[in-house]
Amino acid sequence: MLPLTLLALSLFFVSETQASIIALSGPSDFTGATTTITFDGLPNLTIVNTYYLGSDGVQFSRDDGEPIPVVDLSAEGRVTVSPPNALVTVSGSFIGGSASTGVDSVNVDFATPVSEVGAYYGNVFVPGTTETVSLYDASDALVGSYSIPANDDINVDNFIGLESSVDFVRATFSNNASGFAIALDNLEFGPSQTSLPEPATLALFGLGIAGIGLSRRRLRTR
Repeated sequence: MLPLTLLALSLFFVSETQASIIALSGPSDFTGATTTITFDGLPNLTIVNTYYLGSDGVQFSRDDGEPIPVVDLSAEGRVTVSPPNALVTVSGSFIGGSASTGVDSVNVDFATPVSEVGAYYGNVFVPGTTETVSLYDASDALVGSYSIPANDDINVDNFIGLESSVDFVRATFSNNASGFAIALDNLEFGPSQTSLPEPATLALFGLGIAGIGLSRRRLRTR
């Protein structure tokens, strides 16, 4: 009985670490209650690396450690899903279509684990550019990633998002146009939905516990 018990327990733990990733096509695809950060209501060029940490449990960072501002893109003639501001990984103003002084990724760290995330991103004038979101768990292991093509215009209106069956604590948004800034608007994320195992997993775990009890009882009667 003990080998069966060990098998059941091993299957339980494996099921908890295997991630299933689902691409989200838009905000309507989120499955639970979500929080949205629009970056609006702040003066142009406000630094937001830790601005939302206290209120929403989110902080932003660049790999080079530089500050990240919100930028009034409506003043630049750019469309955003919730004007005027967007987060932009560039130092100084985001002027006239040139973002080549920026970096091509931004890290979004969550104070508590989440299971889904998405945002609208800005595109660049580089043919064949793709936008990628990558998810990482608390041990910094890659949970999964997803890429979609940019539509090569100047607006921040293309959505990318993921839902994961395994919780994550960081999402990195990046593009493959080296040196071109990331612009994000309406970052949306949902809380952990994986803290409780699925019913089938619970049943399997229960079988393992029952097997341990039975094995102990047999040992006592010998």
